[in-house]
Amino acid sequence: MATTLIVNTGSTSKKFSLFADGILRASVRLEVTPAGHEMCVSTETEELVCSPITLDAYDNALAFTLTTLQSRSDIADVSAIDAVGVRVVAPGTEFTKHQEVTEAFLAALSARESLAPLHIPPTLTAISQVTEALPQARIVAVSDSAFHTSRPEFVWRYSLPQADADTYDLHKFGYHGLSMASIARRLPEVFSAVPARTIVCHLGGGISMTALRDGRSFDTTMGFAPASGLMMSGRGGDLDAALLLGLMESKQLSVAELHDYLNHQCGFTGVAGVSDMRSLLDKVAAHDADGELAFAMFTHQFKKTIGSLIAALGGLDALVLTATAAVRNPMLRFALLEPLKPLGIEVDRHRNQETVNTDGRLEHADSRVQLAVMTTDELGEMDRVTQSFLK
Repeated sequence: MATTLIVNTGSTSKKFSLFADGILRASVRLEVTPAGHEMCVSTETEELVCSPITLDAYDNALAFTLTTLQSRSDIADVSAIDAVGVRVVAPGTEFTKHQEVTEAFLAALSARESLAPLHIPPTLTAISQVTEALPQARIVAVSDSAFHTSRPEFVWRYSLPQADADTYDLHKFGYHGLSMASIARRLPEVFSAVPARTIVCHLGGGISMTALRDGRSFDTTMGFAPASGLMMSGRGGDLDAALLLGLMESKQLSVAELHDYLNHQCGFTGVAGVSDMRSLLDKVAAHDADGELAFAMFTHQFKKTIGSLIAALGGLDALVLTATAAVRNPMLRFALLEPLKPLGIEVDRHRNQETVNTDGRLEHADSRVQLAVMTTDELGEMDRVTQSFLK
């Protein structure tokens, strides 16, 4: 019996799942919250139970998680873990495929560390911790960009001199691919078939939209690095290149300082002073001017992006909202979907309000587009990939 541990170090959370022959045994999520840090644990038979944890526990998440799994008897001994799948979010053609972790892979990942500062450093730390704590386990780097390799070249190319683009590997790699793969796999469960033209909106700590043709990636908003696309958390999204050059000159920023600035000080943080969507919505509810401005900026970008992806697809059959912010918050979903009526997208208020933390259809009977909220299963998708390396 193969036992796998899945490690997903996101920008605002650290998630672990223990699988035995593809069956989920336990899930552990350590998360940054407005109040500090918390750990949530669930199994296939137990409801989610959350409790506060210390910063030290969050920083040493792997050791804390393994101890928790053993104390709960979810696993008798960590030496029974055969393989560990680690989510890799990194710009580079080298990282658009699933692969076993080698010294060469780690060197290549380290070389791009400054380009994805929210993701690569914690991933390198996680791999180092796994190597030390679970020396018997094979470690699989599960690519967050692999799903997007189906896009045509005219989509993933930048309008740079081709020699430069190829020499320096400057392309639109796309991210949230594991989330998209999870949703695409389950589209028939929600819509009875795979819609020909679908847009999936991932609304979590990171935010992106992906246009699917027949369930395969056709276009996506994140490009070279995961700070691109729409504004989000502390990330500014797509910003004018000349603005960035002017910013570097005015603030005398180094390249490394600019990366830090774009990943930590922009987006919701820069405009409203909060990075978490829940905190932003609280500011909106309190009629805080900065919060209202940030949310208006985001919803404006959301509408524009939906419109452009519909044009690229030549129409729209289904729209899916996924990830934590979308799944948990009917108010957010309604605020995003209600303005889209001119595009034939009409949400049913009652169905939307009643659907929380589960899959569900949201469209009104008059809607020309099918609507749904779907829970993403990045960890389950990662386990499928990791298991394939044990066969």
